[in-house]
Amino acid sequence: SGDMGTYAEQAATATQAQIKSVLGLSDSAAWQTVAVTPMIGVNDVATEVFTVDDAAQLVKFAESKDLARLSMWSATRDKQCAGGAKPQADATCSSVVQEKSAFSKAFAAYN
Repeated sequence: SGDMGTYAEQAATATQAQIKSVLGLSDSAAWQTVAVTPMIGVNDVATEVFTVDDAAQLVKFAESKDLARLSMWSATRDKQCAGGAKPQADATCSSVVQEKSAFSKAFAAYN
């Protein structure tokens, strides 16, 4: 378990470094080719939970790097499950306590 927002940033940073190296791009040009798509809520590994706070953190990171794209998997899951939080991933809800469309609203801040 850990901070999924930070893990997403680390993965994006590693991807940018590879793109920069392989394609010989500048830092900013390489960032503009990177897209990040986290799985919202409880992930396939139940201890990996991407929260709405992680989404807000990732938006700030995306803005600072001028990422090509920021999206989420999946909009169908962008709601709380009936009964609240669940200990496992669910295809129909995020498995975390959240307001409806909270992840969509958080990611919409990134243009």
